Amino acid sequence: MIVGYGTRSEEAVIEVVRPDVEETFTDSPDLPELDDGRRAVGHFSPGAVLPVAVTIGLSLLLYGLWLMEGEIIYNFIAYVLLFLGVIVAWFSNR
Repeated sequence: MIVGYGTRSEEAVIEVVRPDVEETFTDSPDLPELDDGRRAVGHFSPGAVLPVAVTIGLSLLLYGLWLMEGEIIYNFIAYVLLFLGVIVAWFSNR
């Protein structure tokens, strides 16, 4: 234990005594079935991957055009497209 601004120090042993707790278990609530129309976590569907693949493909094409031609508008459009893709992916999981 340091007291003050380090001018004096003491050593102490601190023992934590925890009370005995009786474990009680209850029945778990009924969980909904996975086939209730909602998507399960980790569920893979080609329809969900296709928009992401198209967005990445178009952005790579625009970045390639920007590197080849030097027109800044290609870089701007690719950036906006990727940003909108992230927003759409974020809200599609809700």
